[in-house]
Amino acid sequence: MMSCRRLYSSFSILLLIAGLGMTQSGLTVTATSTAAGTPAVYAFSFTADQELSPRAELAVVFPSGFDLSKVVMADSRSMDGGWLVRVQGDTVWAQRSGLGKAMAAGTEVDLILAAVVAETSAAAPEWLLLHQEENALQTSRQRAEITLRKADRL
Repeated sequence: MMSCRRLYSSFSILLLIAGLGMTQSGLTVTATSTAAGTPAVYAFSFTADQELSPRAELAVVFPSGFDLSKVVMADSRSMDGGWLVRVQGDTVWAQRSGLGKAMAAGTEVDLILAAVVAETSAAAPEWLLLHQEENALQTSRQRAEITLRKADRL
């Protein structure tokens, strides 16, 4: 089993979906390492409050202190199909390829990003999650105290 650290957030993520306020809840951030300068796999898990289509685009805006220049791969244990990845500054965008099935509202889903490097070992208190469906952008910004907890595996 791979040793890793789990970052728990004590907040709900709010997504503004197609102009309607809908709650996105239970964001959990898990990393294989939080050591400064070490490439790691980060997994973002949450419960979808609206259907995620096979072409949905998810993005994570990282807090300051992360090097995203080597992030070229995304995956998911819960969503099938492929992913297209692009990095724009502090944001990693991952678009579903259209080959997978839609994920129903209420389903726990995850997004896994590889080769994320924390430039410092301190946990960041704020994450921004974006979700786009057919060019309608939904955003969320929540502050939270994120604590480190040892986990058996990612």
